[in-house]
Parts: sequence; structure tokens; C-alpha cells
Amino acid sequence: MAKLTKSYENGIEKLELTFRGKNFDFSMIPDRYGRTGDKPDFDYQVPTSFQDLVNDDDLTELLGELSYTDDGEELADKVQQLARWEVHGNE
Repeated sequence: MAKLTKSYENGIEKLELTFRGKNFDFSMIPDRYGRTGDKPDFDYQVPTSFQDLVNDDDLTELLGELSYTDDGEELADKVQQLARWEVHGNE
């Protein structure tokens, strides 16, 4: 079951995603330009971990949106979409 956790501490936003039983994470750290990630975003981490998803542009777009959506209801919808993706793929 897909799961997303966002937490905030000392100005750092930490994101943790569970997808297909594997955990992914990265943090957005304040810098002089705004914020920068300490690791690649989910839209890179997930497809490179699952070869059957490497060229799935729809999933890549959805994963990218997770990082930049702050609305709780919209985030919940995106996580539900990911959960369906785990079960049914891109149907």
C-alpha cells in the first residue's frame, strides 16, 4: 500500500514514500535560492528502482507532483492513485 509522510523540522521538509513495499526518501533543505533536495526526487528514485516503470511518463509525473503539492486533500488523492497503481498498473 502506497504511503507518504511529510514532516518539518528546523525549516527542513522531509518526505518519505513507501511504494511496492520499498521505502524512498529525500529532504528539501533551505538554501540561498529557496530549497534544494538532498537526494533525487521520487520521480527519479522510484522508476530507477523498478525497471518496469522506467518509461512510464504518467507515473513519473504523479511522483513528481507529490513533492510540490502542499494541499492535504490533493496529496491524499495522489497517494490513493499510487496505491491503485501498485495493484493495477497504468490501466
